[in-house]
Amino acid sequence: MVSEGSSRPLSGNEQHMARETDDGISPLGESARVGARSDTLLAAVNALNSRKTAVAWTIAAVEIALFALFTVTYLTPITPTVVFQEAGGLTTLLFVLPFAGLAGAGGVVAARRPQNPVGWLVLGAVAGIAIGSFSDLLRSLLVHAHVAAGSWVTLGGILWVSGVTPVTVCFVAGILLFPDGRLRSPRLRWLIGAAGVLAALTVGFGLVNPARGAYGIGYSSDLAVNATSPVAVASLAGAVNVYRSVSGSGMK
Repeated sequence: MVSEGSSRPLSGNEQHMARETDDGISPLGESARVGARSDTLLAAVNALNSRKTAVAWTIAAVEIALFALFTVTYLTPITPTVVFQEAGGLTTLLFVLPFAGLAGAGGVVAARRPQNPVGWLVLGAVAGIAIGSFSDLLRSLLVHAHVAAGSWVTLGGILWVSGVTPVTVCFVAGILLFPDGRLRSPRLRWLIGAAGVLAALTVGFGLVNPARGAYGIGYSSDLAVNATSPVAVASLAGAVNVYRSVSGSGMK
């Protein structure tokens, strides 16, 4: 094939472009279509990240609102003096409130780095504390008022202070995945799995016997604590040994 007005043969690339033009496919048009597809994909990714950002901020806001509701309920006459004293007084409030700041930190990380699971794990852990603490307080008020629903509300307390809980799993996973969302070694996966098994046992025992008695905001189930704590101590000792051995081997 030769070019028009010249006897010089066309190069292979020029012949290919000429055939595409003859077939009605312009190289510029193909490039435009590729660019359009890339723009569409990028727009989809940005939209997904925007939704994740909105979800992260919403979860953080709800958690902070729950802590605020807990504080208002706990410090006002809504909570009788006997319930306030049995619950531990200001000590309980000083334990619960700092997690509101952690909710904000988790929201920031999840919103800015939605692909990193650390922020979402922090939000999950704080959600368990927010729901669990308020559930325990609400249960205490209902029991004090002799309302039968109090025993059902007690179940929400299993999330936070019954031995090794789902909150524990989220914190353990978040610490091990910090800061880039990746485990330093695959050998550390069993630590998360062990915490998950203990949390499942805690929830199971808590459902069997969720009551702690009186009005105290504390361990929701003595049965769950007694059943899982010895295993938790043994697992912690094993975790320390495994972490030391893995660190000594260069975290391979």
